[in-house]
Amino acid sequence: MRILWKSFSDFFKDDGPILAGSITCFFMLAIAPFFLLLVAIFGYFLGENQEFYNFLATRIGDFFPSATSGVMEEIQKIIAYRRVDLFSLIIYAYFSYQLYFSFERAVNIIFGSSQKRSLLRSLLFSLFVTLSLMVIFFLFFGARIVISLMEPFPEADMGRWVSLLTGTFLSPVLIFLTSATLYILLPQRKVRILHALMGALVTAFILEAGKHLFTFYALIKVSQLGMVYGSLTAVVLFLLWIFFGACVFLFGAEIVHNLENARKDSPHSKGS
Repeated sequence: MRILWKSFSDFFKDDGPILAGSITCFFMLAIAPFFLLLVAIFGYFLGENQEFYNFLATRIGDFFPSATSGVMEEIQKIIAYRRVDLFSLIIYAYFSYQLYFSFERAVNIIFGSSQKRSLLRSLLFSLFVTLSLMVIFFLFFGARIVISLMEPFPEADMGRWVSLLTGTFLSPVLIFLTSATLYILLPQRKVRILHALMGALVTAFILEAGKHLFTFYALIKVSQLGMVYGSLTAVVLFLLWIFFGACVFLFGAEIVHNLENARKDSPHSKGS
């Protein structure tokens, strides 16, 4: 509890809302290029495997509450196989890098890392992070195929378990693994895997619970928001969710940072 409270306090000391606002801005600028880049890279390996793109679109949609379904439906239409020329690929990579850099900068401010990675190292790290996320999606797609192969056995009642696993557990586990990967790779210092996993666990729990609370809040406030924003209400709700998600992610980074500091300040660590 002490770590959680200190992390909450440090989030505001480190201007967490400002950093989250920066991530939100770059997310909106880069969301289409980033998904187009992912699809282009996946397409190089998989070709026109529509089953995978449907899986990818569904899993990405799991990151967002149902209150933002209108915007997410438009974003999910992007996730389809198409041939991309080299110039377009470079443009997608440039905007995607800006999104990565906003995450990297925010996390390193939290970790107090004054030095910046060189442009080349930062580009290589962004590529490695992208490949790591791709591996995670590949693993989940493979797990989905294995689970679906078990569906024809009615005596095992697999349909109910498949629905439970794919609809309930895949989303928080995917958020957990993605967050843990970023907490390990983004800071310019070595981070213990256990601490990254603990921070990611809190992040996944808050985001998963927040999806349901956010939808409940939106149902109550949507009429009031509609009077103010009109047809832009869906976009405003989407922006609010991205900002909330960025705040939760940075709060998780504060937890990882404080766990690292607590280990360094422990008598056992000093003695060793």
